[in-house]
Amino acid sequence: MAFDGKSINVSQSVDGEFIEEYDCQGLTIEIEKDIKQYILRDCSGSFNGDSVLLSIPNK
Repeated sequence: MAFDGKSINVSQSVDGEFIEEYDCQGLTIEIEKDIKQYILRDCSGSFNGDSVLLSIPNK
């Protein structure tokens, strides 16, 4: 994962084999009653849409 000042580039591989690559236009943090979520927004490429990067308990 890399940020170039404009978008976030996500590139994934396993054992040296390419799986997917996509760019996201932003990152948002949503806090609900019991959970805080970090969400990659407006992604396009091998994956299109929003993707939850991390969910943690909000205590």
